[in-house]
Amino acid sequence: MQVTLNCTLLENPDHFVLEWFLTDRSGTRHRLASVEQQGSQLQGTVHDFRGRSPPYKLDSHGGLELLQAQVGDERDYVCVVRAGASGTTEATAKLRVFAIPETTEVIPNRGTLSVMEDFAQEIATCNSRNGNPVPRITWYRNGQLLDVPMEVNSEGYMTSRTVREASGLQSLTSTLYLRPSKADREASFHCAAHYSLPLGNQGRLDSSPFHLTLHYPTENVRFWVGSPSTTEGWVREGDSIQLLCQGDGSPSPEYTFFRLQDKQEKMLTINLEGNLTLVGVNRSQSGTYGCRVEDYDAADDVQLTKILELRVAYLDPLDLSTGEEFSVLLNSSRTTVNCSARGLPAPTLRWTKDSVPLGDGPTLSLSPVTFDSAGTYVCEASMSTVPFLSRVRSFKLLVQGLGRESARVGKTAQGTGGVVWPRVFPSLSPLPFLSLPTCASHCLFSGRHPPTGSPELRAEEMEPKAEGGWTEGDEVRLTCSARGHPEPELTWSQLGGRPAEPVLGGQGWVSSSLTLKVTSALGREGVACEASNPHGRVSHVFHFGTVAPQTAQAGVAVMAVAVSVGLLLLVVAVFYCMRRKGRPGCCRRREKGSPPPGEPELSHSGSQRPEQKGLLVGGGGARGGSGGFGDEC
Repeated sequence: MQVTLNCTLLENPDHFVLEWFLTDRSGTRHRLASVEQQGSQLQGTVHDFRGRSPPYKLDSHGGLELLQAQVGDERDYVCVVRAGASGTTEATAKLRVFAIPETTEVIPNRGTLSVMEDFAQEIATCNSRNGNPVPRITWYRNGQLLDVPMEVNSEGYMTSRTVREASGLQSLTSTLYLRPSKADREASFHCAAHYSLPLGNQGRLDSSPFHLTLHYPTENVRFWVGSPSTTEGWVREGDSIQLLCQGDGSPSPEYTFFRLQDKQEKMLTINLEGNLTLVGVNRSQSGTYGCRVEDYDAADDVQLTKILELRVAYLDPLDLSTGEEFSVLLNSSRTTVNCSARGLPAPTLRWTKDSVPLGDGPTLSLSPVTFDSAGTYVCEASMSTVPFLSRVRSFKLLVQGLGRESARVGKTAQGTGGVVWPRVFPSLSPLPFLSLPTCASHCLFSGRHPPTGSPELRAEEMEPKAEGGWTEGDEVRLTCSARGHPEPELTWSQLGGRPAEPVLGGQGWVSSSLTLKVTSALGREGVACEASNPHGRVSHVFHFGTVAPQTAQAGVAVMAVAVSVGLLLLVVAVFYCMRRKGRPGCCRRREKGSPPPGEPELSHSGSQRPEQKGLLVGGGGARGGSGGFGDEC
């Protein structure tokens, strides 16, 4: 930058001479330039450049100009004014040049420093280059100023050295010495250069932080089971696990892993990582394991060996006292199934059916056995202290029914008269009770309560019709559901039934539906659905009661009767007139265009038509008889 040194007169003499002098470090003055007043203007001359480049200059007011101020310009400049009889006076200007140093650089000691030494060791060197005036360097640990002296001592000190560069700028080097401790193993160190600015201001440039590599002996050792493991210290059989050993010494010592068997150490491995991996651990690897830190600098009272107990949890496949399918008789008084598990720690057994808990323990008891008992039962073994270690085993319970040796089914008569069994199946008996000496698989029952061994049948009752009852042509949907073992077959007495399908969440129920239109015949006979399997059959009859004809159909029937009667009367009238043809004047209107009375109608061949001949004979035979027609036209 450019600097101008001004020299201003407090008075205005008629004539004066102004001279600029440079004072060197020895105090000697060297004339640089002079200015003389000539009339109303100043005439200036530069006498000595003193080797400066670019050279000194004078401005129009007699000021001394220094282009591109340099550190070498930092001198005392004297302005001397001579005014003849008015006397001589002078003033001195002290020029100071400030330069901000370069980025602060720190060079840490990359070696290993031992905390066991009894003297201070070199920590790092800090450099601040090309500044003016010379900067000041300070040291910090974890952001806190280190108050270390310049004098050498065993705990810590620092040294510094200043170098003036060829450019005239100054560089400062500072070296820190400390006696490190174990607490410094994670400490962050750095240095800072402080430099001066005009008007008494200060600037600061911090170096990057650094850490020390320390050597310190082991004082504590940890030994534990790495993931996966449980809070209780169990590991699952089949998992790959890690045994981790860690001492707090530095640098990392060697680790020796061993297993205690019969009080003898069986060495497993030696490494610097402190990691022993057991792949696919099994129950035979349960036992006592040890880790030893090989640190010969450790104090005698430090415990360098640690042991732990490895506990491998296992669970064998479950055993059931039955196979995958278990068939029992309907209404069995007591049925039990046992589930056994072998594992460590002792597993807990729980029974469920369709995700519904049934109870805990190895034994499942079912009493009595009904069709609702059928389904899939699951035995689950688990361990609360070992998550995700569990096993399940299931079986399917089949409920097998048996027919009775004999059965007696009753039906109460409604109203008067005898009892008639449903017509949808062959009539069995007109009596109110039907005795069957053997009824194992061929009996038919009407109703909702089957005998033991037969399938269960459940019919969805039809919603009662509103006032007026059923009418021919009404559409109705009938549904029957059944269950049993083997799975029953559902059939209908009318065509159109849908195949049976399992009922969602119905525990063995299957359902079939039939959609049809109501007729008078169905009103009399009903519609039956039947469920059958090898153990029996059971049926249900849907009754409609009285079925009224459709209104439109009734009108058509009346019209048909009227037309039929009219046609019958017309035929009678024609027949009567044909009988009266031989009588003059009778029925002439109807016989207009007919042959003359008494002359038979002939065909083109001249022969008499057989039909007319027969009628004439019949008519003649009846003429005049008591059973004939009257004589009226």
